[in-house]
Amino acid sequence: MAGSIAVGSVLCAFPDRPALFGILPTWVLVRTACASLDGTLAVEFGQKSRLGGVLNETGDILSEIALFLPLMFISSCTVAKGSIVIALVVLSEFAGLAGLAFGDRRRVEGPLGKADRSFVLSIGGAAAFLGFLPNPTWPASLALCIGAALTGWNRLCMVVKN
Repeated sequence: MAGSIAVGSVLCAFPDRPALFGILPTWVLVRTACASLDGTLAVEFGQKSRLGGVLNETGDILSEIALFLPLMFISSCTVAKGSIVIALVVLSEFAGLAGLAFGDRRRVEGPLGKADRSFVLSIGGAAAFLGFLPNPTWPASLALCIGAALTGWNRLCMVVKN
């Protein structure tokens, strides 16, 4: 989480330096590897706990917010559009956590899960790095909104079904 906040802060502070956005795809890969390793080690060595689960989910959500924010500042995307994307992504994650609240498992179904969003972040960072951001960006924002909303809906439906 700290690394994602640091990367996001640097990119937000210097949105006019596209070369810095080359960090984003690399960091997303490192972050994904660390998250996988962390979860595997917790299970393997009997360190899995409720508090650890809460901290893991909170860290994941805050990390994604920190990494999506810079993409708002490098394109014609307005803060409102970017905020809606981020809010829908966060809500889709909460919808996945609803399964735990109702005695089911963590729901991960949907067209825009964590791995898919990591891919989107990597593509966004690479596009900014290479100077290929679409203008206007509303089709990409709309696609992310629809994907996040469908993911949240799908997860809630799975929670209600079980």
